[in-house]
Amino acid sequence: MVSGNDRATDLDGGEAEEGISPGIKTRDGICIPSRVFNDVCPSVVLVEQIGRIDYYCIGSVILSDDKNTFVLTQSKIADSTAKLLVRFYDGFKQSATVIFRKDNLCILMTDFYSKSKTVEFFKGLVDHSHVIAIAPASKTSVHNMPGFVTQKSLEACHSDNDNVLEGGENFFMLTMRYGDRSPNLESRLISGPVFNLDGQVVGIITGDIEYKFWPRRTNGEIIHQDIFVFYGVFFKVAMHVS
Repeated sequence: MVSGNDRATDLDGGEAEEGISPGIKTRDGICIPSRVFNDVCPSVVLVEQIGRIDYYCIGSVILSDDKNTFVLTQSKIADSTAKLLVRFYDGFKQSATVIFRKDNLCILMTDFYSKSKTVEFFKGLVDHSHVIAIAPASKTSVHNMPGFVTQKSLEACHSDNDNVLEGGENFFMLTMRYGDRSPNLESRLISGPVFNLDGQVVGIITGDIEYKFWPRRTNGEIIHQDIFVFYGVFFKVAMHVS
């Protein structure tokens, strides 16, 4: 893995502000995350709540028919009373409405847009591997954000017996250098698709893991931070899609 300067892609055209984004290179020098980014961008959108400053997040096109395009996004941004705007990869934007909601995820319906692309879901087991997310840089631009699956299952035992807690096998953990939040303190990446290096969705991000185990003095002062935090790496939880 190498690091290099990368620019956020502005969905209204042109380049956005600079960012640092590690890339995985093949023998011929092609940056795999950049190739995947270009392939999957038509399936990713930005969702904005109109009339509220900085209320925006990521979304993905999960279905289209002759009349409508359907977008998976997070429910904390797209509440039922909000006026919502969906911005596609090429800058085209149109209004959307919530048609389904469960927990922190929801589905939006907007008019059919022929230039968008439906995500392809991976069928198989997720392993420790390089992955990629498309992360909001602003309400009009996105980052190519490489990451790594560090735990392929979040299964755990009860504290008082050997029984495995139900549901943990449906989630995995990954790390990436992205921690931006909306004013409501929700991660902008919740509901974001996690792509493998073939451009298939292996999971949907459902939240952040807040790290609370730094050693502290008796007055609460942190003695030293974890090396992950020092380098700006964040832990994410994602839900398996297969």
